[in-house]
Amino acid sequence: MDVPSLLTSAWIWSGTLATAAQGLASSGMFSGETLIASFIISTIGFAYFIYGKKTGKIISLICWILLMGFPYFVYNITYMIIITVILCGIPFFVKG
Repeated sequence: MDVPSLLTSAWIWSGTLATAAQGLASSGMFSGETLIASFIISTIGFAYFIYGKKTGKIISLICWILLMGFPYFVYNITYMIIITVILCGIPFFVKG
């Protein structure tokens, strides 16, 4: 391949990737609020991991896995908050 055709194909790919990134950003998947909420929720999950490891409580470790993982699948802030409150309350009501 010559240089102009390589540049043209690179330009087409960059346009496609930029369009895909704009689509994800406009859908709310990568909004600033979602990223900050995911970081805070994962930090809470890490605290549950430390607590569960020190006390040996399995339920805290299960909540840790769920708190660290669910923000990858839920993009709505309201649902994130509701799920976080439920997961944070489970270790206080379930003895394990």
